[in-house]
Amino acid sequence: AYYQKEEHTSALVERRASNDRRIASLMPIPGVSKKLGAALLRSFSSLRAVAGASESDLKGTPLIGPSKARMIHDWFTREEPYR
Repeated sequence: AYYQKEEHTSALVERRASNDRRIASLMPIPGVSKKLGAALLRSFSSLRAVAGASESDLKGTPLIGPSKARMIHDWFTREEPYR
């Protein structure tokens, strides 16, 4: 039987859970799927960096075109909450 040390397993679970929460926090943005959220986090490495990215920076991310970049940028720079 395969056995893995508990400290390795807990570290893996913690890392995976934190990444899943970060991806899930991007998914309320219209047009952002789990796959796209993961791509954004790979490119920008943090939610704060994604939120502060310009439209041109977002366009440079794989899977994002001009309209989706504008939508994501508008989501983070809006003054009124989306309803």
